[in-house]
Amino acid sequence: MTKSKSTVLLQSRREPTLESKSIADKRVLFGNNQQQSMSAPFTEPWLDPNILCKSNAYQITVNCKLPERYQTIIHRELGKFLRVKASLQAEYMALLTTTHFYLYLKKSHRHIAHPMAHLYKEDSINPLFDIFLQTDNTIQREDEQVVKILTVDSRGKAILFVHYDGRFTQAFYDIPLYQPYEYITAVKWIHADQALIGSSTGQAYLLNSTATNTQHRVMTLCKQSMPGPWGFMKSLYTASLPHASECTLPKIEESGSIVNISTVDNMVYMCSHHQVCVWIINNTEAQLVARIPLQNDIVNCISQHVPSDITKSMLQCRIVTMDIEIKEELVLLVSYTVPGLSEYVQYAVIKFSMIHSNDTIMMYPQHTASLPYSEIPSPSSKIPQLNITKDIAFASFDGTVVARSLSKKSVFEESLVLKDKENAILAVHVTDSSESFDTAKVVTAKSDVLEFQVNKSEIQGPGNIYAGIVDDVVERNTMVFKSRLEQALFFGVFNESPLQFPLAVEHHEDVGSAVMDLTREIRTGACSFLPKMLEISPIESRFYFQNHMYKILQDQMLDRFLSAEQRSQLFELLELYYLSKQLWKITLEKSADMQWMDTVTQISQAVLLQTTDQPNTKSQQWADFLTHHIDKIKDFLSQISTNNVSSCADDIIPRIIQKCRSFEDINLPRYSIQQPPKNNFSAKACKHLVSIFDQKVAHYTISCPDNGQKAKLRDMATLLLDIHRQQPYTEEYDDMKKTVFKGLCAVGLHQAVVDLADKHNDITFIVISVPHLNLSPEEFRQTSRHFVDRFGYPYFESLLQQLDVELRENIWYFCEQYPAFTETFFSSEQQHLPKVAWIYHVKKGNYKKAHEVLSRCSGHMSEKEHCLASPWIKMLSVVLEGKVE
Repeated sequence: MTKSKSTVLLQSRREPTLESKSIADKRVLFGNNQQQSMSAPFTEPWLDPNILCKSNAYQITVNCKLPERYQTIIHRELGKFLRVKASLQAEYMALLTTTHFYLYLKKSHRHIAHPMAHLYKEDSINPLFDIFLQTDNTIQREDEQVVKILTVDSRGKAILFVHYDGRFTQAFYDIPLYQPYEYITAVKWIHADQALIGSSTGQAYLLNSTATNTQHRVMTLCKQSMPGPWGFMKSLYTASLPHASECTLPKIEESGSIVNISTVDNMVYMCSHHQVCVWIINNTEAQLVARIPLQNDIVNCISQHVPSDITKSMLQCRIVTMDIEIKEELVLLVSYTVPGLSEYVQYAVIKFSMIHSNDTIMMYPQHTASLPYSEIPSPSSKIPQLNITKDIAFASFDGTVVARSLSKKSVFEESLVLKDKENAILAVHVTDSSESFDTAKVVTAKSDVLEFQVNKSEIQGPGNIYAGIVDDVVERNTMVFKSRLEQALFFGVFNESPLQFPLAVEHHEDVGSAVMDLTREIRTGACSFLPKMLEISPIESRFYFQNHMYKILQDQMLDRFLSAEQRSQLFELLELYYLSKQLWKITLEKSADMQWMDTVTQISQAVLLQTTDQPNTKSQQWADFLTHHIDKIKDFLSQISTNNVSSCADDIIPRIIQKCRSFEDINLPRYSIQQPPKNNFSAKACKHLVSIFDQKVAHYTISCPDNGQKAKLRDMATLLLDIHRQQPYTEEYDDMKKTVFKGLCAVGLHQAVVDLADKHNDITFIVISVPHLNLSPEEFRQTSRHFVDRFGYPYFESLLQQLDVELRENIWYFCEQYPAFTETFFSSEQQHLPKVAWIYHVKKGNYKKAHEVLSRCSGHMSEKEHCLASPWIKMLSVVLEGKVE
């Protein structure tokens, strides 16, 4: 089946009236005109291929392309080890693979590649890395920019690359991990010459890259102690690292692995699985400002977002990562599992307030928001990342970025979800926020750089659908669901879009209400995304999107939330759209026929009880009727079927019924609607077709129809019988066959009668019509044998009764061909063809039967027949008397 023109145009996101327009965006990462599209202006934003999703609250757009070289690298390395960092503020992008380190610098317009394979001898080292760019005012020339890249593998082998004046230098460091099972988990530059390296035991190593004293080049932040025989033996053979503070490293059960290191206002925030530590680090000395265990706070926060039957002791929670923008607020991304679904990891963000007082810090949970994302972790799963602004948290996972409000004023929660499973989120960078918008740049593997922008003013303003405090929570959640359905409907249709739009019912949303509201907006034209300036008509676009909406619901198994009444209403509306669409297609075909256009316009205006003396053209009046008055289409069809003047009904009614039959066959099961076929519109509309059929038969019996008119009449008959055939054992079906076959016979369409009667198993009319086919005697016999073979004895019986008794040659021919049928025929209680039957009985030697039949029918014979039969009666009487004696 080929796609319709409207489907092709809508799915290709192409504006047909501007077919020569290039929609390819030439913007490249860090280009000079980032905000200017290279495409010509679009008649409406919905057509702009750079807009992937758009509502009043947020939008997702194509921001720019990656440099071609980096696209090639990413495509080659995707699925292998690949780490990406990008800063659109510092204007760099870095890629680390198992073989090379790649760096692109906007300031110097340099693409730098440095081999790594020979530096790390082991396979599967998967090193971590961080970048430091010196961007102070002392730099006079672009090539004076200093770039420092620190890579550290899991066992603590560190390599420092320094790029300056077009050259690379490198230095090697070993981080002597204290525990045999210890490995590196985090790397962060905290000053120009200092980096912190976190490990799985909760220990942090301070690397002073320019220290002249080798003793202070690598230090631990905390004192390290290892009780037991292993610790004693190790102390004999190894020298312990110097420590920058007098604090003792807590037990790993208390802290867990370090997952994130951040710096704000000369303070270092180290986050591990169960706690946050705040340090002040100066050269080789470190001061622990606060060590804040957060496990109890996290459990308390998460317990408010799980079912009440799950106690706090059942929850398994830990910190995944953190982000901090100002020292007064810190946001954690936490994971948790619940009993019964322990294989699924779920996520939430928790915003903490930090109070700094007298060199101490206290933290209090301020806001908790669960995230619409869960997963079954695997070794290949990407470690989730968190990027925040003051108001929005952007949490990134394998193929999803979730934007979540950090304010109690709003429950805003929307996601960027990649469609292609081979695509991936490589890096997320939050750009400078404005008063009204927060924006995240999302670097993807196959879709370049996307922009996720949230309108803070909208989601925090009064009366918006994401308001945190509302009178009716279900109503609010339903409006949010409707907005997501709208995005999925209008932006999910494009084949080239990298996004998918999953829908879920998680907060008691009224799916039926949302669907019916959006349906009403599409019908009235109030939906802002309904395309209004396309080569295809609004009629076609409304049908397409209404049809596609139900497909979305089915694909995501949400149609089960619709009531039977709602499904019925949606089906009936879609069928009206379909009727309107078919009428518009006929209109385009008949556009040059002014009489045809006059007729449909007059009848449509009569249905509306309006006159046609309006400034609009008749074509426009007719288009307006099909667009804005689809509920009157059935009335229009009823009136046009009674119009005897024009041939409009011939063009419209049969085609509409035929199309609707196919439509109903497909969509009634799709909408789970079970009703008798006679209740379908195509069956009800048959009365219009019957009226037209009767009119045509009456007219053609007194005129001479041409071949085209005969063909139309035959098609009408075929359609009428096919529709009534859906209920084959009904009186209506039998009556319709009689009406149709008598009408066709009346106008001499006997071949059509034979063909249709054969299809609908009506033996009587085949027998009646075959003699009128102008067949030769041999052709008649051959045709009759065919039908006897097909229908068996019933046809044989009707055939013999129909044959002329006076011309008995054919009768005896078929009797000889079918002796078994002949015996049954002449022996039946109905006593068929007595004028022939008595001869058959004589031939068979059944004289008694022959005498009875002949005696009974003698009173109905003509004088000539009686004269011929009288001797036989006497002869048979004598024979019978002789037998008695």
